[in-house]
Amino acid sequence: MRNEITRILKEVAELLELKGENHFKTRAYTNAANLISDERIDIERHVKEGTLREIDGIGKALQEKLTDYVQNGTMQYHQNLLKEIPAEMVALSKIKGVGPKKARKLVEQHGVDSVATLKQMAESGELEKLKGFGTKSVQQILNSIEESSGYEGKYRLDTVYKAAEDILELIKESGAVQKASYAGELRRWLEVIEQLDFVVIPNDTDKLLEAINKEYSAGLADNKITFTYGHKNLPVILHLADKDNFGLIAHDLSCSDSYLSAFDSLRSNAFKVKDSYLYSGDEKLRVPNEEELYKQMALQYVEPETREEPQALQFANTNELPKLIEESDMKGMLHCHSHWSDGLNTIEEMALEAKALGYSYFAITDHSKTAVYANGLSPERVLAQHKEIDELNEKDLGIKILKGIESDILSDGSLDYDEEILEKFDLVVASVHSNFTMSKKEMTDRVIRAVMSPYTTILGHPTGRILLQRKGYEIDQRAVIDAAAEYKTVIEINANPRRLDIDWRLLGYAKQKGVKIAINPDAHNIRGLKHVKYGIRMARKGWLTHSDIVNTYSYNKFKMTVLSK
Repeated sequence: MRNEITRILKEVAELLELKGENHFKTRAYTNAANLISDERIDIERHVKEGTLREIDGIGKALQEKLTDYVQNGTMQYHQNLLKEIPAEMVALSKIKGVGPKKARKLVEQHGVDSVATLKQMAESGELEKLKGFGTKSVQQILNSIEESSGYEGKYRLDTVYKAAEDILELIKESGAVQKASYAGELRRWLEVIEQLDFVVIPNDTDKLLEAINKEYSAGLADNKITFTYGHKNLPVILHLADKDNFGLIAHDLSCSDSYLSAFDSLRSNAFKVKDSYLYSGDEKLRVPNEEELYKQMALQYVEPETREEPQALQFANTNELPKLIEESDMKGMLHCHSHWSDGLNTIEEMALEAKALGYSYFAITDHSKTAVYANGLSPERVLAQHKEIDELNEKDLGIKILKGIESDILSDGSLDYDEEILEKFDLVVASVHSNFTMSKKEMTDRVIRAVMSPYTTILGHPTGRILLQRKGYEIDQRAVIDAAAEYKTVIEINANPRRLDIDWRLLGYAKQKGVKIAINPDAHNIRGLKHVKYGIRMARKGWLTHSDIVNTYSYNKFKMTVLSK
């Protein structure tokens, strides 16, 4: 039920936006959906026990609608909106270059009844004749339609991770399994995933299948239980194993094709795989876990995140694999937003949550003045916020709060405050939030100029990508990394699972150039602070160690080495 409630609340937010409701009302539904999903709140239980009012973040109006859904199986408010807002309008609004206002106009005034019709109008030149659609915007719409077609059957890492938690909870509660673990693309922590795999040792396969069929429509064939999860129909496969081959199956599912091919070449020298078991000659070997497989082959254990390129095996063969960054290494929480701009929580609430997560220093980096859409801070509000931070630090909360800002990189590469304001910040995260259609050279020059600024501490989300929604802007990322190396500017791994930007595939080059990395949640509420875990996994995929990451530094070291730029 939790997944369906989350879906409905997010859909309500979309429908309200199309209806033209204010941003705060639509955001309330999105925030409630994220809260229920992230905190795995059992709404059904709260309704039955009459304790919905105890959940922070769910107001009276939402409580009534959630109660309606639990008691009646539908949310009447949602059903009314579905009748009021045509489905084709929803589909059109999601296309980059269209949005809610234009989607409504296209449907109501021009009779556009599908994305396919919009594409035909764009290609024929008919769309460009309409008010509000120029040559560039029409091309943007065509590009967006083409991009979105490539997103079919793909799912973001956080979506799949949450699905995996739900499914693991279900199969463990069934009492029909000895051991279960996710595998495949999720175990490698790919940022975009096509299928969710598990390896399961069942006590009773029939009982397990029965438990799954209470929630999903599952089938059993070829020693696999298959079904789809959620309204987006994520494919799920449970690979059935036993205690002798659990590790072998889990491992071989959790490698890229090129890595597994190289691994097989090494393995075939002394072993063979038959019917999902490992043999040495005629002797069947026990492989209860992945570590045992590497031990049998006299190789250093290769972490799942780095099973991408065969080169990892060369280092494993000579016992030269580095110790990768761990979440426990982190000490500083950087790039976070508060209710001063577009965040939900106070600075104190965000800082105390960071402290509870084990951090010793915390940087608030609300949006800057150019980001009017995000309630960006005017110079006067910057000074007022700094006064509040000083007062909080005087209270000695047990965590040091730094004065930061996420400053917009303007089209000419400058930051959007005068020097007299910029010099008042402890650190500046410089990010592009506008004019994404510049040429590759123009965008590269723009970002490099920002990297060169003596006030830029960290380059934020370097490509501006939104996974499965928007490609990054055209930019020479290696040239930007080269500039960051020269000017001692830190580059961010934006750990928000919508971004995961910089791409982990470029981290090796950054490390080679001596560029330091910050793993930042870009959190807009206290729950978002936990997104750091996704950034940690990207860093591990890029072979980074704790010494490559600036927010593993103690506060004194961070102050002396990073803030002294």
